[in-house]
Amino acid sequence: MQVSVLLATLLLSTALAAQDHSHAPPPASPPAAVRLGTVHFPTSGSPAAQREFIRGIALLHSFTYEAAARAFGDAERADEKFALPYWFEALTHSPILWGIDDAPAAREVLARLGPTANERLAKAATPRERAYGAAVEAFFADADLATRLRGFADSMVVLARRDTTDREASAFASLAQQMYLGHATVPQPEYDARLADAIRFATRVFNANPQHPGAAHYLIHLSDVHPGPLSPSLALQPDLALQPTLAQTVLPAAYAYARIAPDAEHAQHMPSHVFLKLGFWDEQVASNERAWHASIA
Repeated sequence: MQVSVLLATLLLSTALAAQDHSHAPPPASPPAAVRLGTVHFPTSGSPAAQREFIRGIALLHSFTYEAAARAFGDAERADEKFALPYWFEALTHSPILWGIDDAPAAREVLARLGPTANERLAKAATPRERAYGAAVEAFFADADLATRLRGFADSMVVLARRDTTDREASAFASLAQQMYLGHATVPQPEYDARLADAIRFATRVFNANPQHPGAAHYLIHLSDVHPGPLSPSLALQPDLALQPTLAQTVLPAAYAYARIAPDAEHAQHMPSHVFLKLGFWDEQVASNERAWHASIA
């Protein structure tokens, strides 16, 4: 996998796309003290709400859940008609890759937006935002966890395939597939297909935006979801077929992630997952030392 890794100097991109979004772009620079990578997620929110929403998305991609929830709350208060932050705030209560699922707390967040899923979805300003909302609604439906995770994954995959230029759809589709694979019993052919999707989606974002925190992060997590050798069906590109494990394949992302989000302690820690699998002991120690210092800062 050939990926250009640049030193992260940009903060959070707050540019808004033109299609079906009515607000002008907010100022381009959030507070300089927080370096979380570059996220581009056009929405219908007001400039002030968009600024906080983007911050929340970048924090969510680095699993900084409490701070992400606060940012989404700020976005909600900045624009009372902006529905999208409620759905993403709900996600902060169920970090499934950490084995945590506080669905009741997430549903309390959703209830602030509206009493039923249909009423909440009616508040989405655009079809695209409604599609994101529907995916989260599937995640927090009244069902068992495996069913909820499958609904979330399938919804995000549809959105990512519908618009391959929507990097956030691809990033969250990769995450959703990993969440499902890690917490459900999946037949091997389906497992391989979903894992291949997760790799493709995260790689698509990483290649398009080497400063995206979620793309690098989720590529690293793929080596946790699938720590063994790659099967021939997962040979997505010629050089990938030569790699015996995903840990070796995602090594460029491991080196990149700490540079992408230097102020996110989780971004400093995550490369150690790959370094551990490959026996890069000095790099593993340094990664966790950086994470500790970032946590103190």
